[in-house]
Parts: sequence; C-alpha cells; structure tokens
Amino acid sequence: MRPELQGEELAPSLFKKAGPGAVEMIPVARYSPDFALNFGYYNASKSGPIQHQVGILATADTFPEHQILFPKVATGKTVFDPGEDNFGFYTISPSHSVYSEDIWNVLFYPTHATHAVRTYPVSDKNGVALENTYLVCIEEAANGDYNDYVFLVKNIKPVSIRDEFISLFNGKDLSGWYTWLEDKGRNNDPDGIFTVQEDGTLHDIGKDLGYIMTEESFENFHFSLEFKWGERKWPPRDNNKRDSGICYNVPADAADGIWPISVECQIQEGDVGDFWLLGNSTIQVDGKQNPPAAHSQIQKKKDAEKPNGEWNTVEVISFNGKCVHIVNGVVVNYGENSSLIGGKILLQSEYAELYYRNMILRNL
Repeated sequence: MRPELQGEELAPSLFKKAGPGAVEMIPVARYSPDFALNFGYYNASKSGPIQHQVGILATADTFPEHQILFPKVATGKTVFDPGEDNFGFYTISPSHSVYSEDIWNVLFYPTHATHAVRTYPVSDKNGVALENTYLVCIEEAANGDYNDYVFLVKNIKPVSIRDEFISLFNGKDLSGWYTWLEDKGRNNDPDGIFTVQEDGTLHDIGKDLGYIMTEESFENFHFSLEFKWGERKWPPRDNNKRDSGICYNVPADAADGIWPISVECQIQEGDVGDFWLLGNSTIQVDGKQNPPAAHSQIQKKKDAEKPNGEWNTVEVISFNGKCVHIVNGVVVNYGENSSLIGGKILLQSEYAELYYRNMILRNL
C-alpha cells in the first residue's frame, strides 16, 4: 500500500466531468465483509471533504461476506452530476471513510490504508482504450488487494494533483524567501551560505546558524521538498550528526531568532521526521501533549530515510491543527491539536552542508 504506481495506474488525481450529461459510477465488484456501503463523490473545503452520496450498496442475501460481481444498489442511483468542479470519490464502511486522495486518508484515518484508491484506464475486450472511462479500485481492509469495492466510472477525465501544487522556489534565486543568519541578521549573507546552483538546487553550506524563511504565510497546506546531505560539517557540530529542519506555522509576527516559535519537522541523520516543538508550542501525539518548553522532541514512529548522498522526499501536512510528517512516502509522525495553525515556513542552516530542490506547496 505504498504510493508507488502499480501497472497502468494513474498518477494521483482528482477528476472533472468530461462532457455533457451525467457521470456514471457503476459498482462492478465487491469483496469485503457484509454491510451496507455508502459511496459517492466529494469536493474539497477548508474543513475537509464534503461528501455527496450517490448510492448505498446492498447487504448480501445469503453469504456471510459480500463476495460478488455487480453488487446491487439498495438505495440511490449510479449516476450524478458534479457540475464543473473538481471532485474525488469516497466510500464509507463501519470503521472509516476512504478517499481517492491520499491526503484525506492520512489526515483523518492515519491507522488505515493511506494510499487507499488506485485508478486504472479501461479497455474493451479488443484492447481498445475506452475514452473517459476508468476503474476506481478501493482498499478498505488494509491488506493491499484493492478489490474491496470496484467501480466503473464513465464520463470523467483526470486532473493531476501535481497541478494543484505551486513552486516555492524558482531554481534561479531566492525570490519569495529571505535569509536570516544569527551573526548577520536579515538578508545579509556575504559568505553565500545559501546559494542557487546551476542545476536549480538550493545549496546550504551550513557554516553559519540561521535559515531562509518564506515571505508569505500559509494556513492549511501540503508542503514537499527533496534534500540530500553534502560532505561538510562545521564547528561546534563537526563531530555530531548532520542536522537541519523544516520549521512551519511560524506566526507572521514572530521575531527572527534561533529558533522562532514553530513546529519543526526534523531533518537530522537518523531522525528525519521527528517533531520538535519550538518556542513553547504544543501538539498531541497518541493523545499525549508535550509540556510547553523552549524546545521539546517527539520521536518519529518509523524510519524511512535513504542513505547519505541520496535524495530524500519529505512532506509536511498542516491542516486545522493536524500535522503529519511523511518521509519517502511513509507516514512517520502524526500529531493533532497543534497550538500553531498556519504561518511561514523556514529551512534551517545548522552547521551541516545540504541541498534542497523541488520545494512545492498545495493549499488545502
């Protein structure tokens, strides 16, 4: 259930209606325990997905589990009209909802399958692709077979979720960011601690303690970047682990310093994805809140780092007080009821050389 694409699977997508008329959402298979199943489509909102019920699959007649092709619809329809808005698909089982966007599964049901829906193009028996027609294959039980519920959906076209992201770094200069170094202050970087390379990567020499910070604040967002370590380390941490971090939800009026009040996604050898709560900020993990302090650590639950010298993808999701850290596609830390909701994003320079690229953000 990792997010890597399988076979001809579509890249993560939302959908739009492809042409006039309704969208058809036809149940073609179900292999799951026996219960009435709500299914339909959703639109995104500031509070999360807004569900629009299309129909309810019937319970089985004579079998203890619902193992069947073309399951019956007890109530509702198999057609709907979403208008011109982007939408995704959902189902509701007795334990939780499943969404076709991973992000909502991560935020609301982190103990269940996060990459819970795979979508495939459809061909006829002669191998000819059917236009605007897809199989939506849903994993509810978290065993990875993706045939708990399968729908044939017609009159839709995919909208890549990647297109929903904006770039926060243009690969040419630090437009949209400012530098702050402990001994030199704001936008005073005579030694070139932060430089843009010819290949469009951001190079942090790491020699001075400081950061680059976005000029803009973000409220609910999904932020992603790639990093890899360089070779150099500097005193007083030349014999320590290489260290950096993504600090986010920095209040717009927070004073510059080491370090501003924020939630940090740790980037440190062996510890990528740890929470650090800075400036007396707090969060709850597994129902337990950290005591307010200048800095406090909550360790990640899983290790998904790649070896030094390889690029790692780190994602931070912040949504209405929920904070999620994802490393190379694996959810490694999950917190709720953060005391900080929204703000600026900074990348630390902390006596270790590293490189950043593909810094992108999607507003939620």
